[in-house]
Amino acid sequence: MTEQSQVSNSPSETPGKVSFLAVVNRAGQLDRDAIQDNMRNPPRRCQNSKANYCACDECSRVADANRAYKDAGLPVRQRMNVPGEDHAEWYAALEKCKDKLGDGFIIALLGNRGTGKTQIAAGLIRAACAGGIYSCRYTLAFDFFLELRHHMKDGKGEDHVIREYTKSALLVIDEADVRGHSEWEDRNLTHLIDKRYGAMLDTLLISNSLPDRFVELIGPSVSDRLRECGGVIECNWKSFRGN
Repeated sequence: MTEQSQVSNSPSETPGKVSFLAVVNRAGQLDRDAIQDNMRNPPRRCQNSKANYCACDECSRVADANRAYKDAGLPVRQRMNVPGEDHAEWYAALEKCKDKLGDGFIIALLGNRGTGKTQIAAGLIRAACAGGIYSCRYTLAFDFFLELRHHMKDGKGEDHVIREYTKSALLVIDEADVRGHSEWEDRNLTHLIDKRYGAMLDTLLISNSLPDRFVELIGPSVSDRLRECGGVIECNWKSFRGN
């Protein structure tokens, strides 16, 4: 595994160059073309900044993107490492996800433990931040349900949590199959994904389950959305752990 950088901190050849396009259009929706263009031309610190950031637009955007990446809630281990360049299948899976950013996708990364699925999520969030999407969120499904229960007790209720999880332009739900599979959990997960589907917000689901089992676990409503908006990416290469 190699160390994963955030948005480039190396100086730009053009000090103060403004290359970012607005990622929200006049209708208040994410502009996929602007996001993709920004990812192809990520911000870089200008030459004037030297060791620190200056106040130019480029340096401000680098700082904003790095801050958003750090604040997304990713585990530190996955945030800091990616597979080596020889793992072509892993990088191909990441590129498939990146190509869909801003589409309102629902994609499931499925496969055995140790294949770098969470690190694909980290790479996707890093790309989203570089593309100007600063509202990214990573969570375990278990933690989402803990938060729901907590706010049921404090009086805010389930809708408060659903609204909070619908604010993120990109949401990653890891270990989506590690839960109690009660009717209450199924209903709330379906409700969240339906809300995000309606708002055309990107949602990435991660599970160690095989595709048939995963479809069974998430239910017909979510599986229909999945087929319509992105589908399954199988991470069936050899585990990175112990290599």
